[in-house]
Amino acid sequence: MQAITVNQAINNFANFMDEVSDNHEPLIITHENHKTVVLISLDDFNSLQETEYLTRSSANVKDLLQAVKEINERSNFTKHTLIDE
Repeated sequence: MQAITVNQAINNFANFMDEVSDNHEPLIITHENHKTVVLISLDDFNSLQETEYLTRSSANVKDLLQAVKEINERSNFTKHTLIDE
């Protein structure tokens, strides 16, 4: 994870926004004698929010893990080739 100073962020903010969004890699922004922050894309933020919501309930986590286990254990999947139209 890359870290930059607040001055670097200010001087090139739009490019850092694009980089964070394109690469899905958070960016740490530091400032002497101030708190450090992290810049992430809106898509990544929404994904984190959804994950937090889905895992808030231990019962839901149990159900999700069971669903993943069932999918991984299935042997009756058939692979198909897609046809371009």
